[in-house]
Amino acid sequence: MPKDIPWINRNFLALSDTDSSLDTASAVLLPVPYDSTESSIVGARNGPNAIIQSSSELEDYDIELDADISNIGIYTSPYLEPHMGSPELMAQRVQMAVEYYLDMGKTVGVLGGEHSVSIGSARAHQKYYTDSTRVFYLGRSCRFTKKNIWELSGGMPLGPVGFMSKET
Repeated sequence: MPKDIPWINRNFLALSDTDSSLDTASAVLLPVPYDSTESSIVGARNGPNAIIQSSSELEDYDIELDADISNIGIYTSPYLEPHMGSPELMAQRVQMAVEYYLDMGKTVGVLGGEHSVSIGSARAHQKYYTDSTRVFYLGRSCRFTKKNIWELSGGMPLGPVGFMSKET
């Protein structure tokens, strides 16, 4: 591409090719556009793309770390193709994809369309890191039952953040 024409990279934070290369990046962001279990409002599958596209407007500098976080290198992987067979099969696919990048020594974050993609990621991290795994779960609402939470965590500490509440 000509260098005298301004381009916007379509990856997380619109990082340069140098800062977003899989070979040099420390972190991988895995977009998972999946929403097959949503029963009322579909479209959560568009979430990962919307976050990636809008991330070009985010500030790279973190005041608490006093560092430009883009300097660690963040590779945005290709979008993981949804498995429409069942949520469990999708969780297995997410687990395999996360394990692939963990095996490369990368820190992996997942941008999912719905809650169930978290299960595969948590399982991969638990398998790889065993006792040191912690799950930071960011969501609009908590649709997990106590059984789902236990299956997801497998005894791992969970950090749910950002749940919407409704006064009754």
